[in-house]
Amino acid sequence: MSQHSDFINKLGKPQEVAERISAESGKTIGRESVYKWRKHGVPWRWQPFMAKLAIQKGVSIPDDFVGTWAA
Repeated sequence: MSQHSDFINKLGKPQEVAERISAESGKTIGRESVYKWRKHGVPWRWQPFMAKLAIQKGVSIPDDFVGTWAA
């Protein structure tokens, strides 16, 4: 499992995470994508949305999660 797996698990079930990211981004994300992210890591373009969701849910963002978008 990737370093993002525990982080994603803390954000909720894959379906919930997919729905929240889809609503926030305006792009449809399927729960299958979230399952893949747990294994392969969250693609950089979705990391800001995941970080925002974490802040909304009070979940700590791992130091190794933040990509170049935060610079």
